Amino acid sequence: MKETELNILLVEDEPAIRVFLKISLMKSDLPIGHVFEAENGKEALEILKSVQTNFILTDINMPVMDGVEFLTRMHSDPVNKDIPVVAVTSVKTDTVKNMLRFWGHGYLEKPFMIGELKEQIQKQHSKSNEYYLYG
Repeated sequence: MKETELNILLVEDEPAIRVFLKISLMKSDLPIGHVFEAENGKEALEILKSVQTNFILTDINMPVMDGVEFLTRMHSDPVNKDIPVVAVTSVKTDTVKNMLRFWGHGYLEKPFMIGELKEQIQKQHSKSNEYYLYG
């Protein structure tokens, strides 16, 4: 049985970090299909309207629309509310961590090791597969 490909929406305002994450994902042994990119939450919401994604990596601190507002709006959309998310961020507040836990999302603090990112992606992806199998 073929493992489900991950079509990832990468939401990050820093171009260098976006490039690093995209290259790291493509070189990993994760089943990566496509990596779509957005510079902020507003752009990410527009992308979600036009492409099929099944995983999101997002920063929290971004201009235009930050990650908290993006995730809040995403969760109010019945089509996208169940997409698994890992927040890759330098935000260390308990409020943000608790919000992510409440939604069942992963959290990875910058700076991080690629192995930690892969582990978080696998953990969130397997949780979403369990939800759809047993939900």
